[in-house]
Amino acid sequence: MNTIMKNNRALIGKRKSMFSSKKDYLSSPYENEHTEFIDHKTASPELLEEIRNKLLKEKKKSFIVNILFILLIIAFTIAVTIYYFSNVKKADENQKTAQIESFKLSKTHKDFQLLIKDGDEWMETGNFENAIFRYKSLCQINS
Repeated sequence: MNTIMKNNRALIGKRKSMFSSKKDYLSSPYENEHTEFIDHKTASPELLEEIRNKLLKEKKKSFIVNILFILLIIAFTIAVTIYYFSNVKKADENQKTAQIESFKLSKTHKDFQLLIKDGDEWMETGNFENAIFRYKSLCQINS
């Protein structure tokens, strides 16, 4: 059993101390590239005020950019909504017009059928004057 435990320890590897891992996080590979390093312990109040002003300007600029972006999204959403609902309204109007025309046509069609039927009945009974009157009224509806 002890040999198994020893083998497992060999697989784990050496532990690093807590302090060495902090050094890894604190040290940066880009330390030498920064030309502007400010020691905050020795920074003058004027320099701190200048840094504060720069940060406030950057924050204000990013706030304005974010507001403009949000307004752009809102404007786009409103435009799409208006476009969609105007198309829906036009479609509803077209559908209503088609229904009205269909109703008119169906009413005229019923009137045609009634007049033709009535004229045919008068014709069968031999009353030609009434049949002619019905057929003429049929022509008036058609025009």
